[in-house]
Amino acid sequence: MISRRAFTYGLGVFSLTYSVASFSQEPLAPVTAMNLSAKEKAKHEQFMRGAIEQAKKNKPYPFGAVIVNQETGEVVAEGVNVSSMNPIHHAEIVAITDFMERHGRADLKNMTLYTTGEPCAMCMGAIAWCGIPRVVWGSSIEKIRQSGIRQIDIGAVEVAKRAKEFYRPDSLIAGILASESDLLFDQRNHR
Repeated sequence: MISRRAFTYGLGVFSLTYSVASFSQEPLAPVTAMNLSAKEKAKHEQFMRGAIEQAKKNKPYPFGAVIVNQETGEVVAEGVNVSSMNPIHHAEIVAITDFMERHGRADLKNMTLYTTGEPCAMCMGAIAWCGIPRVVWGSSIEKIRQSGIRQIDIGAVEVAKRAKEFYRPDSLIAGILASESDLLFDQRNHR
């Protein structure tokens, strides 16, 4: 069974629909529109604020990530983009590395990764290989591209879909606090 949810928010003269996709043992399919409950949205916003705080540490490339234990609500790892030091050190990769350094190869089934920007193909691939079942992001790849940051034009849901042989995420949630993360990307060249 696949349950699908989405929400829409306005950006300037057009609206973008961001989706929540929940997957079971069926192959991934396109998502359809529904809404998050106020309680779900508030929970995700709380942890996204941690990712936004990480992102503020690198104003030109405001990508931040945190990994949260769903059962305890504890932030168990953090990451900020430091790709100027190493091109693969995107925030999600740094957070995954931080998790592994702190916890070893601990089971990731109770973890959720929050990130200010939709994971790129490399990061979403790493998330799939690690088996992180829930991923939540703010700004879309398209918004990031509009800010002047080059991106591979493959969305996180598409990467997850193509990893279906070994990766079945519980949920992929987009657009949480996107207005705040979008602002970080919009202002990156004005600092």
